[in-house]
Amino acid sequence: MDALNPMRFSARMTLLLILTLPLSAFLSYVVFERLHEQHFLSASLFDAGIKEIRIQNTTDLEDLSQRQTELSEKLRTSAVFKAAVQNLGRQTGDASSFAGPELALARNGVVTLSTDASQIGADLPNAYRLKRLPGDELKYATTQDRFEIILSPTQPNSDVTLMVTLDKAVTAANGEQRARQVWESLARGFAAGFAVLAGMTLLLVLLNRVANTSIEEGDSKGARRFARLARAGAGVLTAASAHGALFVTAWLSIQADLTSAQGDAAYSGAEFIALVADNATIMLIALLIAVEMSVVLFAGRTPAEPSHPPDTAPSAPQPAASELYKAMRPAIFLFLFGVDLSMSILPLHMERLYDVIPGVSREFALGLPVAVEFLCVGVAIFVSGAWLDRKGWVPPFAVGLLLTLAGGLYSWQAPDALQFVLSRAILGFGYGLTLLAAQGFVVRHTDTRTKTQGLAHLFAGLYSGSICGAATGALIAERFGYEAVFLTGALLVFTVVAYAVIYLRRGVSGPAAPKAAATGSGAPGAHGGQISIWRFLGDRNVIAVSLLSSLPAAIAAIGFMHYFTPVYLSRIGAPEAKIGQILMLFGLCMTFLGPLVGRLADRMPSKKIPIFIGGLLGSVAFLSFIGLQGVAATSCAVILLGLSNCFVLSSQSAYVLHLDVSKKLGEGKALGLFRASSRIGQMLGPMLFAGLVGLSDIRHGVAVLGGAYLITVILFQLLAARETPAGDSGKTEESAAPAQSKSQQSPSRQSQSAISSRSKTA
Repeated sequence: MDALNPMRFSARMTLLLILTLPLSAFLSYVVFERLHEQHFLSASLFDAGIKEIRIQNTTDLEDLSQRQTELSEKLRTSAVFKAAVQNLGRQTGDASSFAGPELALARNGVVTLSTDASQIGADLPNAYRLKRLPGDELKYATTQDRFEIILSPTQPNSDVTLMVTLDKAVTAANGEQRARQVWESLARGFAAGFAVLAGMTLLLVLLNRVANTSIEEGDSKGARRFARLARAGAGVLTAASAHGALFVTAWLSIQADLTSAQGDAAYSGAEFIALVADNATIMLIALLIAVEMSVVLFAGRTPAEPSHPPDTAPSAPQPAASELYKAMRPAIFLFLFGVDLSMSILPLHMERLYDVIPGVSREFALGLPVAVEFLCVGVAIFVSGAWLDRKGWVPPFAVGLLLTLAGGLYSWQAPDALQFVLSRAILGFGYGLTLLAAQGFVVRHTDTRTKTQGLAHLFAGLYSGSICGAATGALIAERFGYEAVFLTGALLVFTVVAYAVIYLRRGVSGPAAPKAAATGSGAPGAHGGQISIWRFLGDRNVIAVSLLSSLPAAIAAIGFMHYFTPVYLSRIGAPEAKIGQILMLFGLCMTFLGPLVGRLADRMPSKKIPIFIGGLLGSVAFLSFIGLQGVAATSCAVILLGLSNCFVLSSQSAYVLHLDVSKKLGEGKALGLFRASSRIGQMLGPMLFAGLVGLSDIRHGVAVLGGAYLITVILFQLLAARETPAGDSGKTEESAAPAQSKSQQSPSRQSQSAISSRSKTA
């Protein structure tokens, strides 16, 4: 077989472009539509002079009632608004059917005077729904059919607010033209990609001869390495040229459209940075999707079962069996993609459904969906271990997918807050089952040589899916609403079902990778069961690492990432896309820095050192709110929390496993009991941060929490003893087969210990 397979590479690269480019074009369309919308709103108010109006006291209420008609007419006849209405009229044939701009005055948050009588008595949009216009102090909210723009009063103590209402249909002027421009950009992207692909294919044909010559001369290992590098380089050049052509042509087209519609499309510095960040986000999403899909496309078919007589066992693990674990990576990528689409909007959607609950504050209620979801994730992981041992990975995987799909669809249609919380509970239970079963699949199809590699593949796909989901869901929410996010997530989970039927069915009946035989005292249970569970839980070191390290880290990660960040940024007017981009930073740290930090932590003599470093970074994340605020403070905190989790996740587990009391109880039981503390933290995190959001000075509250976190870090270092490193106990049976002891845990125990890192930071 040819080393490079140029024709096969071209066919699969073509399919990869077909999968990724349309998604990039769609997300680019969403970004540019938002840009057009914001330019229209800002330019309309500026052209009409309404941005200069400031309500200074309540006596202005009578004066403005006489000027409302004049201001409304001025807004209707402004150059920007008039041009948009004319364009809309040309497209629809009748622009008079659309409502013109309306002005309203609200006192204490309730509209008391308006040119539209139907608005009188309505509440102003609350802080969670308002988005800030780039470069302006103005904030606006969107409803199904209109924009509501809020002009803040000059005097902070004024109880009067001016609101301008614009028909959303007017901003859709030239919408067909913009859609056509994006399609043209997509076509240019395909043309550029295929042109480069053709050149790369010709180059691979030439390089293929060199590789085959090397194989004939006996340098097969070097030739295969050369072939992988050549294919990777050709694929990167092809994808980069295609996406580059798409983004550049779309950018120029939309800029020309804004110029023709509004006469000036000059970007401010803030707008330009935001636009570059949006396009970089889309590029990252496309890259991660391409990497995950290439696992299927470029690895060929899912490895088949090795063929050997049924009564004869192979002398060594067959390559087909040892690589079967790779088939789960795209599945878990798509699964987390779908689940984490709603990562940045859960508390915000809960706010929209919220109704007064006696004895429950609004902030506390906003955290309920996140808290209940992660509680059910922990319960599912805790109760399904025995099921995985008895029935294998297939039943919990199938049930988990169905529950997650049902929970996503229920979230989409949930009519009130209580049912929405129930839907997240269903989804959370399915979420936990699926993740545990996915790791059971990897454990079944790996041996002592490939287990670490198999779990690394799985978690790479897992975090890639989380990154893509957080960013893509935020873009969809901003343009199409929150309900569309839940529906899209459910559809993505459904694609996992289809993928499992096509690609994972070989893993149902396929052979498990051979495991090392349990011999003598090297068996995993040789040192387990010597003490009771209560004695383990009462050990000073276990209490210290659970309450002073694992619990605070889980509270910080889940409470800050899934609750505080969306709510806080939404309150200051950050759009959903910005929230998604900031949440992406956590996944990027875990994906790209996690392995490097893990290797560094492995070299340290005691795991207390990386635990201390991680805790210190986590506390500094919150203390940064002393000197920073807004987007800068949140971005800094998310990055520091990502680095913190890179240090603490693996180090906490290693610390517990190296304790003498864990060896006496049994490693599997010890890890399962220890990780219960992190699951409690996952549930408490949103509740704790809900209390901070309710404070008048949020930044001060976060800084105080950072100080408390720092105290727990110091107390852990003072109270916890240094663990006994593996191999230092002097017991020959432990040093004889340390790898065997770890690898021979039941699939459910290994899955629980590995899945804890994801359930802690998801």
